[in-house]
Amino acid sequence: MNPFLEKLLGAVVRTAIVWLSAKFGASLSDDEVVKLTAEIVPVVLVLGWSFYQKFRERQKLLTAQSMGKGVTEHEVEAEIRAGNAPAVATPKDMVPV
Repeated sequence: MNPFLEKLLGAVVRTAIVWLSAKFGASLSDDEVVKLTAEIVPVVLVLGWSFYQKFRERQKLLTAQSMGKGVTEHEVEAEIRAGNAPAVATPKDMVPV
């Protein structure tokens, strides 16, 4: 399985656990709209933040690998800002370009 997709799947599982704990936790209100919003918004935020972190982590790793030895994290970030990062869906058995 693609390493990036593995990380996203892990984020989905963690988010599901957060949602389940919110759903079966204390009720915030009798109003169903407020209750649904209170349950869904944190789940979406956690999932979105987790996806973003996984994407950036993979992007930095692949960019550093494509740049060769002896580069700093600052140089890797500059390369990403310049738009020269390889695709995050690059499989493990391929050299990132």
